[in-house]
Amino acid sequence: DLIVTGIYERRSLERLGAQYKVYMNLPETVIMHQTNPLAQRQNIMMDDLKDEEFIVLSPTDNASYFERVYLLCSKYGFRPNISLFMPNFGSMVVNLLQTKRGVILTNPLFSYAHHPDLCTFEITGTNAGMLIAWKPENASKYLLKLLALFPDSEEPETLPNSPALC
Repeated sequence: DLIVTGIYERRSLERLGAQYKVYMNLPETVIMHQTNPLAQRQNIMMDDLKDEEFIVLSPTDNASYFERVYLLCSKYGFRPNISLFMPNFGSMVVNLLQTKRGVILTNPLFSYAHHPDLCTFEITGTNAGMLIAWKPENASKYLLKLLALFPDSEEPETLPNSPALC
């Protein structure tokens, strides 16, 4: 009756006739191996990634994620140089750890990002927030009470930067 997912799924949810509300704004996070030269920086901006290889979810496995990466890079004037398509986030991280090449875009809640050989940076001015969605026809009084527990959040123009985690 209820799903919690990334904000990038909005279009897909709208096509399915679902209603949603944004309840948490989070900046995009880029994950890279600690040997990547960018990992030595204090902060990363989207334009810093223009020459990087991207590891992304396959469009057949998650078209919304693929579209999110492509549109975000386009917003900053470049096309993502995609080196690998993977079926899930776990396999993206395993590949990054094995090859020590590439970057992954996700949100800060991504649990695989906390490996000691990886560095994560939150990217200023981006939003990889979370939303809660439901089908209007399933909106029972209990579902409505549950929805009320999730705070409403507006999408900010920009989000503050935070230091790298390595």
